Amino acid sequence: MRLQPLTYYSRLTLLLVSFLLPFPVIASCIAVVTAGGGDGFWGDVKQGAEAAAKELSIKVIVRGAADEVDSDAQAKIINSMMSLGCRALVLAPNSQARNKDVIALKAKGISTVFIDRDIGGERVSVIKTDNFQAGYLAGMEMAKALNKSFYKRVILLRMDKHVVSTRLREEGFIKAAKEQNLELIFDDYLGTTISQARINAVRFLKQVGKFEGVFTPNESTSVSVLASLKQLGIAKNVKHIGFDSHAMMIKSVQQKNMYGFIVQNPFLIGYQGIKTAYAAMSGQAYPAVINTDVVFVNGDNITHKDIQTLLGFLR
Repeated sequence: MRLQPLTYYSRLTLLLVSFLLPFPVIASCIAVVTAGGGDGFWGDVKQGAEAAAKELSIKVIVRGAADEVDSDAQAKIINSMMSLGCRALVLAPNSQARNKDVIALKAKGISTVFIDRDIGGERVSVIKTDNFQAGYLAGMEMAKALNKSFYKRVILLRMDKHVVSTRLREEGFIKAAKEQNLELIFDDYLGTTISQARINAVRFLKQVGKFEGVFTPNESTSVSVLASLKQLGIAKNVKHIGFDSHAMMIKSVQQKNMYGFIVQNPFLIGYQGIKTAYAAMSGQAYPAVINTDVVFVNGDNITHKDIQTLLGFLR
């Protein structure tokens, strides 16, 4: 099937949904349940979903739990969203328990499209990044950054072992680090919330000793470690490669307080998620898997037009 080309739109108004208020049934809508909230990665997913919905003249409702590993909260959001009468679900599953939900929805004639990560099961399609290769790219870029360093000591500050997408990025980074003879001297989990990650990051960075590079596999770990490196006064002394984008990360790369970050295309993930779900609920052909590209952003290319578009400045 030939996919329609991506069209960028201006930022659309956020549609907020509250559990406490009764909802009218919407005749034709697609529910989007993310694995988290905020204005960064998941905010861009929402914008892409809303852009696709505008093109298709349908309604989308977007919501995500505050904590990416809160399975119960995600289940409640799905139940609440589907009670509106939506005819398809675009979901970033945060637990294997979601497969039971997908089976139950399928029995009601509702198709589910996974975005960002894949846990198998009865989903009709998956739109995601190849997370292992994205982590591998981060490792190769770290090797380039430390090419002229006498010591090549790196640390890996992970998110949470239960999050499939970040785990694959971490594994990809480790593979590249080993191939490039980087010395991985520390490896531990920061947690899923920024407050938790900040506390652990400062503690880990103080105890690890000297190192030349650090990799963080998602937005919350990247922002937390970046803030901690600045707090300890060593941000300019190490090569920090993060993942996803955030205003703080972009500014820090521009000011040379952060070496760079791997950026996905969350706008495209949200956009293609809606396009695919709409095709599924309309009986049209659709691809079983769409792998979206990633790009390494650093001081050398952050001002390029295509990177500026990807980061949302030129939409």
